[in-house]
Amino acid sequence: MIDADQHIDYETIVRVITTVAERDMMMMKEEYRKKSGRALENDISEAFVDRQDCLQLILTILNGDIPSLYQYERIRNWATQNGDDYYFLDLALRHLLPREYYLTTVINKYLSKNDLTHATDVICLLHSSAIQQIKGIYPSPFGRELEDDIETFTFGDHRK
Repeated sequence: MIDADQHIDYETIVRVITTVAERDMMMMKEEYRKKSGRALENDISEAFVDRQDCLQLILTILNGDIPSLYQYERIRNWATQNGDDYYFLDLALRHLLPREYYLTTVINKYLSKNDLTHATDVICLLHSSAIQQIKGIYPSPFGRELEDDIETFTFGDHRK
């Protein structure tokens, strides 16, 4: 339970939650429940009641729902364009997305902006196993296969 006069270090909470491995997160949640008798998610929700900009992100991370983070990337981009302060969201996303999820977002961004040189560079520098992982991840946030976007947005040598 959070006292009204208690100082909450939001940045430290976000940093810890976004840098802990999933296995360690489960142990941390269980240890927290044993020591406090409360669920970590409930206390986090209470602590972040005034910081709705990142409460859902924190709860998503605590529950291990990595694919949902794409939605937060879109929210952050929208908020930044509209002048909102999404510092905590940005902090969490930079430290959290696994490499393949991050690269999936980067590839989509380059393809959709017709920046074919950078899209090609990113794809060509990847090992075949990473490409296979990205191909499996790609449809979840974007609703299309990677090959379909390559076909739609590229031409000539870039398509090869």
